[in-house]
Amino acid sequence: MAEENKKIDGAAALKVVCDTLDAEEFNYEKDEEKLAVFCGAKGEDIPMELIIRVDEERSLLYAVSKMPFAVAEDKRMDLVLAVCIANDKLINGSFDYDISDGTIIFRIDNRLVGCDVTPEMVKYLMYTAFATVDDYNDKFFMLNKGLLTLEQYLSSDN
Repeated sequence: MAEENKKIDGAAALKVVCDTLDAEEFNYEKDEEKLAVFCGAKGEDIPMELIIRVDEERSLLYAVSKMPFAVAEDKRMDLVLAVCIANDKLINGSFDYDISDGTIIFRIDNRLVGCDVTPEMVKYLMYTAFATVDDYNDKFFMLNKGLLTLEQYLSSDN
């Protein structure tokens, strides 16, 4: 139980995150006060932004990626179903969907109980986030714009 209550060293964890991003040759901005880094990548279509944060209080390393569009009001119920279906298929991470303003955010985390942040952990979170967002952002965008119907989305291998 004592191990579960032990806080992580946020500065040390953030250094591992930055060192890993340097080794992977990513450009990023660092906010030492918030224990966060901001980076991005270009997928097959839509550019992706990623925030990687260290949460000392909860002993977490997590990443979030917000979709660069808000879902139109008339498409929000379609996206409720699309996001639920996507989440059902995901093994790690999930999409959070705020139906009130149409924002969709992908998040993935790793609880750091009794362990330190490692480069492998950072790469796993980062590349899993980028791959998942890249797989779904175009589908969510096309549903939002009416370029893909909900029926087409449901029948596709998503």
